[in-house]
Amino acid sequence: MFKIFEPYKDLVTLFSLKEDGPMKITDDKRNFANRLKFLNKNNISEGDLYVGRLQHTNNVAVVKNRDSRMFSNCDGLVTNQPNTFLSFTVADCTAVYLLDPENKAIGLLHAGWKGLKDEIIKNAIELMQANFNSKSENILVGISAIMCSKCYEVQPDFISNFSNYPNAFIQRDNKIFFDSKNVILSQLSSLGIKENNIEFINECTYCLSDKYFSYRRDQYGCDPDDRNAMMAVFGIKH
Repeated sequence: MFKIFEPYKDLVTLFSLKEDGPMKITDDKRNFANRLKFLNKNNISEGDLYVGRLQHTNNVAVVKNRDSRMFSNCDGLVTNQPNTFLSFTVADCTAVYLLDPENKAIGLLHAGWKGLKDEIIKNAIELMQANFNSKSENILVGISAIMCSKCYEVQPDFISNFSNYPNAFIQRDNKIFFDSKNVILSQLSSLGIKENNIEFINECTYCLSDKYFSYRRDQYGCDPDDRNAMMAVFGIKH
């Protein structure tokens, strides 16, 4: 999925697609079946999956094998435990994969605009530094598909959320568009992450309707049952 992760053969980096079916955590048994099928296809036991019940916060938790497998009110997970697979669902928001290859520690974040505003990436990296002795210059970052700046239209009052990032806004045809990629890159740079250690999947969840679910696109154009999400999974096999 990410070229920068390819040298690490024990790493499992997954991101489901629309063809894999809806993955959102609901009472819908079809979603549960889709999630289980996706895990089985990738040789991951459901008992090794640790799930963040996202709330668009900047909350990040450390995962240990003795913990509950479900983390409420949490949009980031970090661990150094083998066979511990971190997971979130995303649709237009992006999944951020963090790898410290020196200390064999990882993090997975659900990063929407609220999480970015409240610096969830900073929180995760600081947690990895404190718990795993990670160093910013060693951390590799993979960033999943994200709604692009051609599609991410916002209203004028949204700009105040990112007043420190003037280059994250584009005015076109009397409309304002948000470039979340610009914010992510700026934040990673300020945290000491090397540019060569960052890789984006340069695809737009909104544009590629056959490949990805999109909350914003599907909110207006689809049946409510079709408004769904992909699943991101990240772990180290022992």
